[in-house]
Amino acid sequence: MCYSSVIQSKNGEEIPIFCNGKPMHSKYNPSAEKLLADCSSPEGFFLIGGIGGGYHILNLTRQLKNYFIIAFESDEKALAFCMGLKSVQELLKNPRIKLCKASDVQNLVKQRYLAALYGNFSCIFQRAWQKENEETCEKVEKELKATLKAISADFSVQAHFGKIWMHNILVNLKHSQLRPFPELGKEQLDKCAAVIAAGPSLDKSKKQLQEKRAGYFIIATDTTAGPLYRSGIRPDAIISVDAQVISAEHFYPVPSHTEKNKAPLVFLDLCTCPSTSRMLEKRGIPPFFFQSGHPLSQLAAKDLPIPRLETGSGTVTIAAADLARNLGFKRIRLFGADFSYRNGKPYTKGSYLDSRFGIWSNALFSAEQQFTALMYRTPLKETGKGIFTSEILDSYRESLEDWTEKHGYNKKLDELHCQNAEKQKGSFCLSFDFKSFIKKCLQEMEQNDDIDSLSSSETFYALLPYMAWLRQHPISDMNNEEQESLNLFRTACDFAKNFGD
Repeated sequence: MCYSSVIQSKNGEEIPIFCNGKPMHSKYNPSAEKLLADCSSPEGFFLIGGIGGGYHILNLTRQLKNYFIIAFESDEKALAFCMGLKSVQELLKNPRIKLCKASDVQNLVKQRYLAALYGNFSCIFQRAWQKENEETCEKVEKELKATLKAISADFSVQAHFGKIWMHNILVNLKHSQLRPFPELGKEQLDKCAAVIAAGPSLDKSKKQLQEKRAGYFIIATDTTAGPLYRSGIRPDAIISVDAQVISAEHFYPVPSHTEKNKAPLVFLDLCTCPSTSRMLEKRGIPPFFFQSGHPLSQLAAKDLPIPRLETGSGTVTIAAADLARNLGFKRIRLFGADFSYRNGKPYTKGSYLDSRFGIWSNALFSAEQQFTALMYRTPLKETGKGIFTSEILDSYRESLEDWTEKHGYNKKLDELHCQNAEKQKGSFCLSFDFKSFIKKCLQEMEQNDDIDSLSSSETFYALLPYMAWLRQHPISDMNNEEQESLNLFRTACDFAKNFGD
């Protein structure tokens, strides 16, 4: 522990003394101590090294409107010492302040830091405390880099897709018929669920799928629908999680449903582009919707038992595997799940990129150059002869491994086996009152101007991804004050209201 005792300042306030005899705060007026001379923004998320008497933390709260503060000490003894001081006990009454020891910092940051809600993240060490705890500061900073990198990546995805996700979910809820997952018969469930990903190795696997077609229930990820149909392999099911309008192109090769031509089962995330479901409906293929964790989808699922499928770190391959689990398959085999680039190829032959890059190809910018630009957009590492992977692809592979372990699938030869595969059951309320849903979600919000009360609401969290988009795409005439969380939330509410009219 870095503290030895407590003395009183000239104005009678408690001051912790370090083991070397030096005080942490001013001996004259510690309550005037500030971490920041001036706050450029009235909101933020702060990680503060050094609790001491807590005066610097209390003054920071007076400079902010919307904030969350994690303040830490080097170890358990130092934390207990500080929490025994009267000035620190006042901090414990504030629900937006969390006191902890250094070893708890990373988990608390992961749990508490929502960039869309708090904006910027700041790590500040109290100067006197930092001099006495240099090793602790260095260790926290080092571990913090990896944590913030993961949070930043998640925020970047939300900032990119936040608006389109919200638009797609609301349109799909408003205009699409929601139906329960189909129940497959024993004859189908006795087969092996073949989950088809779009990796380069699928080129060689197609022959096996053709030869042993009767033994597989084929679940194709959206990107593989075209390559499979062009190879004469008709999937039993197709799944998509892509919110972009381009995802509709994956379903162009899927023929319309007729008495002679049985269409595949199609499963779409509520975030999927509505043009995809409209196209399928016209072809007589009504899709089955699911939700993969977007907070607005989860909120809708409280009134509608919309099935939840896992996507790991955001890959459709895991969604397809989880669909197989939920349908009740005990055996799953993965095809094309390479999570790597092989022999200069990012995808299997015949994907939508072949045609797109081919159309754009010219003498100065060939299709090969376009594929190379796609593969080398992030640093690659070689894992075998002609096999390359990246940080993103590695995260997808690790997510699949985590999913496999979590749900008790064991690898036997080339298959994943599980004796306790879950089978989704339950009925839907087919008459969904969308206007009432919107009104119910926004009613409480319209009556509340307090960020603390709002941030405890499920509706508030349902709109956070769109607020992340707003932070990165501010309306041109917004000033700094209008870009605060409360005003971003109001803008998000107005966007949602438009769909209820």
